[in-house]
Parts: sequence; structure tokens; C-alpha cells
Amino acid sequence: MTVTRGGDRYFVLPVIKNSDNIIMAPEPARGWEEDLEKLYHDMNIPTPHQYAAFYLWLQMPESEGGFGADAMVHLGRHGTQEFLSGKMINLDETSAADLMVGNVPNIYPYIVDGSGEALQAKRRGYATLISHLTPPIAQSGLYGELADLNNKIVSYERAVAGGNPIADEYKQSILDILGTSSIVNDLGIDASEMSTDDTYFIDSLDEITEYLEIITQQSIPYGTHVFGESLSNEKLSFFIETIYADRMYLISCDILNINSATADYADRDEARQLSYLLPLMIVESKCRCFYFSS
Repeated sequence: MTVTRGGDRYFVLPVIKNSDNIIMAPEPARGWEEDLEKLYHDMNIPTPHQYAAFYLWLQMPESEGGFGADAMVHLGRHGTQEFLSGKMINLDETSAADLMVGNVPNIYPYIVDGSGEALQAKRRGYATLISHLTPPIAQSGLYGELADLNNKIVSYERAVAGGNPIADEYKQSILDILGTSSIVNDLGIDASEMSTDDTYFIDSLDEITEYLEIITQQSIPYGTHVFGESLSNEKLSFFIETIYADRMYLISCDILNINSATADYADRDEARQLSYLLPLMIVESKCRCFYFSS
């Protein structure tokens, strides 16, 4: 990536200048028009000129036209400098990974679940590693029409179990939601047949509830980790809930006197709702809880 000015060619180095002595920049690409993901870990491909020019410019003193960096920070997992060509250990001036850093301290915040690649950054990138937590994790739960569908199914099963005639209304509500939902396509269910065949309706409902339970229990990142800040009670409770999801569910079943092995969908849903609350109660009480089940 070059530009010609006054008859001379210059490398283009995309940089955001935050102040007189701090800049932010993307790490240069290791190639163009290739499979960039394969290049990330390829230790045989030569370093492109623009890539080398950027790192050498960082090291070069201002008096010689460089930036004169006192330190560099690689932020994000992971960069490519530690995967450049050269020796695996005891790097020297024949190794591109060594040349790109030179004598400039390389500070590298690294997520704790990437220790394998962090060692590569330390060994070949001369990184001073600063470990940080993963983003808080939470169970995805249900939202929008899926949450509404779940509530109608629970209400329907409760009404059927109690012999309440309002079950027909809940059944129609379920059919109305499925009539516009993509879930029937995901599961290959015929919504129109559900409305005319009671046996098919019950069988399909079993498939749908199993599908909803799978979605509910999926783990997802909940926001991002902030350096130097502890998790809020809410995020910490989500973390605990996700890590101990099965245990919290079984404790909830015991509290509610529900047999987890034979519980219907409505009872399982009630136990899940309580299992969401237990971690928050533990966190807010700031106590260590021991639970013994027979």
C-alpha cells in the first residue's frame, strides 16, 4: 500500500493520533487477495513490505522520521506479529518476529482462556502478558415471540392438568403464534395440521418445548469485561447461573418439591425460573451457601 508524492513513493500507514505521544492503528495485513485467516498462523510466508515498514517506523526515532515509540500495546486476541517467519525459540535478527518489535516493550493484555496462544505471544512476540477475565457469560433465555410462546405452552399445560376449559383458548393462542413463527420451519412442523389433529398437536408440542429448552440453555457473552472492574451483582449472578446451571436447576426442583426426572414442561419451566433467581440471592447476600440434598 503506497502513495506517490513529488515523484517519491511512500508507504501508507493508517493511524489515529490521540495525542502528541499516543497513536492507535490496526495491525497491518500479512497479505492481500489471499485467505487472510490462513496467513494468521503461517510462519513461512515472508513479511510484506508495508507490514515491516509500519513496525520499523514505530521503532525509529522522531529525529529520523519515525514515531519513536517507548512501548507498544497489542490489544485483542490475537495479533500476527508473534506468528511471523523465523525461529520458534531464541529468536535473533534473522527472525521477522524479532525485527518487528526490536527493543520496544510489547505490552499484551490477553484473555485468560487463550493461554496456549498467549505463550506464543510471550515466546515469539516478547510480550509482557496482562491476563484479563472473559466477558461475563449468561444463558440466552427466551425473548419476543419465543418467550410469549413459552408462556402460552406453560399456561396450556397447567390448564389441561387442572381440567380447566380455558386450555382451548391457550391452545388457540399457541396456534396463532406458530402461524407467523419461523419455529415451525426450523422443526419441520405443519401448523395447519396441528390445528386439526390433536395427537399431532401434542407430539409437535413436545418437539417445540424441547427446542425451547435447548435455546434457553445456550450460553452467550453478556457484555464485555472492563479492565480493573469487578463484575456487577447482576453479571456475577449470570456467571454463576451459567456455570452451575444443572446444579441450580436440581436445587430448584428440590425446593419446589418437583421430581426432575418426571416433571412436565410447566414444572420444569417453574424450576428454571427459580434457578435464575438463586444465584442473584446468593450474590446479594454475600454469603457462602452449602446445600445438601437427599
